[in-house]
Amino acid sequence: MQYLEHTSLFWWNLQKEGQYTDVVLVSGQIQVRVHREILLRVSSFLHDLVPPSCSCETPAITLPKVQPDTLKALVELAYTGRYVGDLPMKCLRF
Repeated sequence: MQYLEHTSLFWWNLQKEGQYTDVVLVSGQIQVRVHREILLRVSSFLHDLVPPSCSCETPAITLPKVQPDTLKALVELAYTGRYVGDLPMKCLRF
């Protein structure tokens, strides 16, 4: 396994276990905890939305309302660079 793939899977596993997450993505009633550094790596737009690290509170980013599976797929895509599932690609657009 290549180093970058191993690192991506390491962070993906931490996210699935809810360990060391420091940002919450909110879509309707759905909340998914993620790692700030992963978000900043995949989106310059989100970089401007996420405040500098602060141990006093966990920032939340409110997204348009989507289905739970769609949000989970987007998080998987951000962490691993791919999505392995059965959602049509049109569901992955906001």
